[in-house]
Amino acid sequence: MYLDSVFALNAALDALLLSAAGKLTGRAVKPGRLALAAAIGGGYACAVFLPGLDGLRGAAGQAGSMAVMLLAAFGGRLLWPGGVLLALSCALGGAILLLEQLVGSLTYANGIPGTAWDGGLLLLAGSGLWAAASLLERSTNGRGGRKVPVLLEVNGRRRLLTALVDSGNGLRDPISGKGVLVVQWDALASCLPEAVTRAACAAPAEHLAELSAAWPEGRLRLLPCRTVRQAEGFLLTFTARHVKVDGVERGALPVAISPVRLSDGAYQALVGL
Repeated sequence: MYLDSVFALNAALDALLLSAAGKLTGRAVKPGRLALAAAIGGGYACAVFLPGLDGLRGAAGQAGSMAVMLLAAFGGRLLWPGGVLLALSCALGGAILLLEQLVGSLTYANGIPGTAWDGGLLLLAGSGLWAAASLLERSTNGRGGRKVPVLLEVNGRRRLLTALVDSGNGLRDPISGKGVLVVQWDALASCLPEAVTRAACAAPAEHLAELSAAWPEGRLRLLPCRTVRQAEGFLLTFTARHVKVDGVERGALPVAISPVRLSDGAYQALVGL
């Protein structure tokens, strides 16, 4: 294989494994980020064969390459997807051993698959892991972990979020009787008035009067709730004029602001059935 083939093969394998890691951790990788991360992995695979760069083949080089790929694919908070990616890499090695038992030993030259057939078997193993991750993701979604897009308008600005369909979310606005969309504060921060800070949302009962004065069009009120962190408390709630959930127009909908993050990045909101 030439370097261009080495690049293509490794980039494709890295794309499959990174996509599978995203499915298993609930952190979908955007196509642009996935392409960049895969290109980094393919570039690393080629670099180790260049004069003077053979030292990159060691554990430190491999770990550094993986860290850069993870950063490109997922941004911050790399521990969980990194652990899953490492496990998938080990699983890929096991799948390759299984294929070797079924079809005979693969041929390598200086660590590179010797023929297109060998490269195809590697891609087959990677594709199998990706397919297994996809099936597991669908199975999880079928048990109430489905995620849907939510488009809402706040103060004339539109925000597109990802919401987890939470069958246990029984929050309802006592005024309108409508189900409440719960959104984490940082997902709305750019649309909210300056007075609606995270600290104010963490203690809304103490700041309701000043927040209502600063944002009268928000029609602010307190929504009683219970959380794991707090037996009883309140969420600051406003009315968003236009909300679409999974492409369906829901009209004006009450939105409760959570001062804490709802996930590690997989979703920013909770919506009931």
